[in-house]
Amino acid sequence: MKKLLFIPIVWSIAILFTACGESRPDDLPVTLNASAEHSYTLIAPANNPQSSTEIFRLDDFSGVSQYKKWIAKAEVTSTSYIEITGITLDNVEMKDVSISLGSDANKRLLLPGPITVNEKFMIDSAERLSFMQAIMNEIISKGSSNVVLKYTPGNNMVNENTKLTIRMNTRFSFN
Repeated sequence: MKKLLFIPIVWSIAILFTACGESRPDDLPVTLNASAEHSYTLIAPANNPQSSTEIFRLDDFSGVSQYKKWIAKAEVTSTSYIEITGITLDNVEMKDVSISLGSDANKRLLLPGPITVNEKFMIDSAERLSFMQAIMNEIISKGSSNVVLKYTPGNNMVNENTKLTIRMNTRFSFN
């Protein structure tokens, strides 16, 4: 009698777990390219060291958040960049410009300087790519990454259109 009750109970439990489990979506891509971009406004008094934080989240990458449970790998591509725009005056100067992870200040990228004109720094060296990948690794493992910008203006920066932008172009692979 116990065996007759045991078999239907086991079948019921198996059906319940199968029905409630999250299955892989039918439209799950093998790979997906997505981008996220954040900007810092650069307004500061002369010779006053500045620090500002932006938070990159996995949800910032369009089309990826619906598949986040199935991400196998995320690789930042060399088409990513860091750009400074809005410098219109000849007397703007930014010294000691660095970008670091909020969770680990030793993981940082120093930008060559002083910066006195609009510049676009492509992620075309091993050092830059490694830093951007560290941001992405933290996003994948924790869901977000605090990215800290530090700089010292050589003079008053008052143009609210002066910005530093970080653009992360990433190739996501899914399993």
